[in-house]
Amino acid sequence: MITTADTIDEAINRAVEVLEFAAEDWVENTGTGFPLARTIDELRRDEAFRKESANAVVAAVPFRTEAFAAE
Repeated sequence: MITTADTIDEAINRAVEVLEFAAEDWVENTGTGFPLARTIDELRRDEAFRKESANAVVAAVPFRTEAFAAE
């Protein structure tokens, strides 16, 4: 069930859940490795990201892909 978040903290917690879900079978579904995490500074230097996220709210989401690589 998709629900909305009432606070930024709830949204970030849900983002962690979504990333964990996506990582579970990312390679199987996309044929590519799970994208590497980037810092906010790295994202700011990426012209394509800047264009695609021009009107978005960007937040750092604590997520460890290593947990899925070890399984």
